[in-house]
Amino acid sequence: MKSVSKEFASKRFNSKGFTLIEIIVVMMIISIAGSMVFMNIGKGAEKREIKLFVGKMVSVCKKARMTALSKGVPVSFVISPMDRKCWIQENTGNAEEENADGESADGKSMDGQKSVFPIPGKILIEASGLTEEADGLYQIIFYPDGSSSGGDLAIRQGDKYAFFCRIDLLTGIVNVSLEDNGGWKKI
Repeated sequence: MKSVSKEFASKRFNSKGFTLIEIIVVMMIISIAGSMVFMNIGKGAEKREIKLFVGKMVSVCKKARMTALSKGVPVSFVISPMDRKCWIQENTGNAEEENADGESADGKSMDGQKSVFPIPGKILIEASGLTEEADGLYQIIFYPDGSSSGGDLAIRQGDKYAFFCRIDLLTGIVNVSLEDNGGWKKI
């Protein structure tokens, strides 16, 4: 005869399925792992947004420098903190300059391309050494000889991410780094 305890033990280990406690433990592990992945995806989106903005800003500054060199006229990279926009404009000294929408007085955009781009809402720009206009616009002027008015920009997204751009006074070359140079003014 079999003993009752051996018969009970053999039935218990031969049963199919999971216990309620095992299922709850697995569900908790899955939920914790899912929340960690979701948090990292959110951080990645913020970091991607500031990288895209800095990349666009640097390429527009380079376009302004190349336009000044090729056309032989000063070209400005303009930041409008009130409108939260940036654009480039030729400084021809007449009424044919671009407005905040990137269009000249005759309705054509410079080089046939729209050079205006918005500053995303969460991004803060701080500046040092930029030319400030009376209407609250800040600009860096690129001259036909390759030089510029120079300046430093700190582009931040909260306290998490920051890029620092230096526009060289003599060469007009734009350098981007992750180090702080100090002396910033919020614009």
